[in-house]
Amino acid sequence: MEKSVLKQVLEPFYTTKSGSHSNFGLGLAYCYSVMKKHGGALELSSSPGKGTSVFLTFPGNRLKK
Repeated sequence: MEKSVLKQVLEPFYTTKSGSHSNFGLGLAYCYSVMKKHGGALELSSSPGKGTSVFLTFPGNRLKK
């Protein structure tokens, strides 16, 4: 993804796919919201023409005793 696109992909309803009725642009925005809510992190790494990676970092076990 280009840097201009990468800056927007975590915004709800942002999509680069046009003409499809099943792409709403909510996937990454939802993942980011859930990770943030639970103390985790979502990081993106992208090289135009090569691919994009999404890294999810989950918080440690927070079981209450």
